[in-house]
Amino acid sequence: MSIVSIKEVKGLVSCAEDGSAAHVFNVKNSTEGSIRIGTQIAPTAPAEASWLSVEGDAERDLDPDTMTQYVVNIQVPEGCKPGKYSYRLRVFDPDNPGENYVDGESVYFEVKKKEPVVVPNGGGTDRRWILWVVAAVAVVAVIGIAVKMLTGKTEVEVPQVEESSLFSALQKINNSGLTFNAETGLFTRRVTDAGKVGVVLEQQPQAGASVPEKSEMKLWVGAMSRVTIDKLIPLQQMNKVKMMKHVAIPPSVLTRSLEPEAENE
Repeated sequence: MSIVSIKEVKGLVSCAEDGSAAHVFNVKNSTEGSIRIGTQIAPTAPAEASWLSVEGDAERDLDPDTMTQYVVNIQVPEGCKPGKYSYRLRVFDPDNPGENYVDGESVYFEVKKKEPVVVPNGGGTDRRWILWVVAAVAVVAVIGIAVKMLTGKTEVEVPQVEESSLFSALQKINNSGLTFNAETGLFTRRVTDAGKVGVVLEQQPQAGASVPEKSEMKLWVGAMSRVTIDKLIPLQQMNKVKMMKHVAIPPSVLTRSLEPEAENE
């Protein structure tokens, strides 16, 4: 009998311009007792182990029929050849790693080809288009300065947090300069797929929108039944959340029981 089940939320992710991406794995205890587990990443050539790292503690304890999330961060080096790369996540018993282990299915990350900048007219003497681009950039800059002077706030782009774990979503919100308050911005939505538990299903504002800095985000996270916030974020990650400058989870809210809304049709 397998000690755990492993399910990755997305399967394929695309690396950003800086070469970064992440996979979220749901790992569930399949035994009838408490177990301690460790993880190992097995890349498939030409992917390299140095590109991949697991967030959080190297070993964790899991109660019976309990699930935890592992986030594998991907960082490909500059100049990496475009294409799809794969690896597997192995979960094992630290006391008997050679016999008591489970390998997850292969998951993939894609490095996209960077499109070259095309110069009109083959780069000839007609460079008027450059002047138009410079003028447009200048206008945008002036508008941005004016907005900041009038409102005292800088416009920022809302990150894509849907399909991310709640912890990863909070990291993106914190790093983008937006804010999140669990008391007013966290909701749960009922799901039937265990793989969507703890995963952000909807966000407001939508990804790509331009909003004032420190605007508040609202998140809807998958759940199967009434659940508390401290069950949606593993303990070792919760300690990191408490250090985030723009994220607030008041102690009075940590154990508040959330009733999931009906899943969208």
